[in-house]
Amino acid sequence: MRDAWPPLIREMIRDHPEVDVVTKAFPAGFPHDAPFVAVAGWMRDEAGNVLLVRHHEGTPWGGAWATPGGLVRESESPEEAVRREVLEETGVDVRDVSLRRVVVMEDRSQEPPRTSFTLIFATRAGSTPPGRPQADDAVLEARWFRKLPEDMAFREEYEDLL
Repeated sequence: MRDAWPPLIREMIRDHPEVDVVTKAFPAGFPHDAPFVAVAGWMRDEAGNVLLVRHHEGTPWGGAWATPGGLVRESESPEEAVRREVLEETGVDVRDVSLRRVVVMEDRSQEPPRTSFTLIFATRAGSTPPGRPQADDAVLEARWFRKLPEDMAFREEYEDLL
């Protein structure tokens, strides 16, 4: 099945053999129908707190806390995408970027099967505390957390990264 994955994903896994690859089904009600490659920025400060954002209602994770992130544009690398997304959603510059996990979501009930990827990067802040979200973003709030909140989207993908 990995042979059918986009070259970008195969190359990242080849170049980072230490990275976890987690495969799961799409969650019920998942908002994207087309395949995608997304990034998520797992940022911790020196005290071990995690930076999360809460989106407006009506957005894919509306009301829930999530790691800053989004879709990779055709013109950028995943590392550039995670830097862009974290800065857009939190106002925090990213210093270091390290791939930690690839989450593969599959739906084999469709023909052809739908497969999408989220690349989780560990990141370090170049500036702190988080800035205020941009007015045109889907983000309501950016905040540091000591523990992951219960209402965090995709919480199970991050619990063991603490």
